[in-house]
Amino acid sequence: MYLMLVDVVIRYIFDLNNIGLSRIGNKVADLN
Repeated sequence: MYLMLVDVVIRYIFDLNNIGLSRIGNKVADLN
């Protein structure tokens, strides 16, 4: 039970990080 919750939280955090990185990459691409 707890392992499943931890897995979901970790995946959610990684998804947020991926979205943040892609947004930063888009901003850098716009500047260039």
